[in-house]
This record gives sequence, structure tokens and C-alpha cells, in this order.
Amino acid sequence: MTAHDFVAKLRGRFVNSPLSPHESLLVARIVFHDFADSIYSLRLRDGQHIADGIDSAAICREIVAVIEAQELDIVASHAPSTCPTCGHPHLSGEECGMDMGGAGKCGCKAAVPA
Repeated sequence: MTAHDFVAKLRGRFVNSPLSPHESLLVARIVFHDFADSIYSLRLRDGQHIADGIDSAAICREIVAVIEAQELDIVASHAPSTCPTCGHPHLSGEECGMDMGGAGKCGCKAAVPA
């Protein structure tokens, strides 16, 4: 696979992206430029320098794992918390007090972040 083939494949992955084609290519260009500038200083999880294609693939997978973990943290920090008693989303930092119909209001006293 040539660089041209790889970029074509990469562009195909952004087809349904909220980014415009130009923005997608800009992000890819920045990432690959930074990767190229950093390749000789990157170290694998075990502390070893990048020595060959296998190590290059390994560091890419390690970087993806770090990005995925950060994505989960971002999603979790923006998702509404849920009441441990009744399970509905808390929309503010107030006590729950959700109207549960004939069962009255939820008695949850957990203050949650807004």
C-alpha cells in the first residue's frame, strides 16, 4: 500500500464524519506530521525504542488505546449521572426527588454534578 492508497483509505473512514473533507485531511496531516517528528523519541509501554515495523504498529496501537481511554473519560464527564435508586438521569446538582407516580418521589439524597 502506498501513501496515496493509505490516504484514500483514511478519507473513506471520514465519509460520515461531522468534519468537512478539508478538516479531516487537516487533522490527519497534523497527526502524521507530529508522529513523524516524534517517532525517534517515542517509547513502547515496556520502555523500548521503536526499532522496526512491528514496533511502529505496536506504538500506534498503544496510542489508539490512550485515545480511546480519553474518549471514554470525555463521554463520561458529559453524560448525565443517573439516580442509583430510580435510574433516571439527573439533570442538575439537586437532590433527586423524581416523581415516581404512585410510589411518590424518589428519596435519593445523592447530589450529583451538573
